[in-house]
Amino acid sequence: MATRIISLDLGLTTGYAVLDMGNNLHEHGVFTEENLDTGIVLLLSKYTPAYTVCEKPIVFRGELGDKLQKVILTADRLLSPLGTNKWIGPEAWKPTPHGRAEVPKKITAHERDAIRMGLWFVAWLKRS
Repeated sequence: MATRIISLDLGLTTGYAVLDMGNNLHEHGVFTEENLDTGIVLLLSKYTPAYTVCEKPIVFRGELGDKLQKVILTADRLLSPLGTNKWIGPEAWKPTPHGRAEVPKKITAHERDAIRMGLWFVAWLKRS
């Protein structure tokens, strides 16, 4: 079985992508803040990833910040026990060639970011 990576572009709408070390895209989509926990649990059980990578959103004060903080805490609660999660910011992958990689057409910006971040992470793992 191929080494799987789950990439999460966290936000009120979270984009996700499942890739392998050969850059094959197995699945992508979005979760809302309401179904994030269920969605992550389903992905973890379906793919048993070797690694996960999450882009941490910038948290502002106020209602939006409170919701984003809840999203971050939910992902951390579910992924930290695995011991294989990497938290990154957009500055890690967006300015690289992976930040402009070709992705499937007619998908959300969140899905595009999750796929591109996943491609960057695969390359980062191969260099490490």
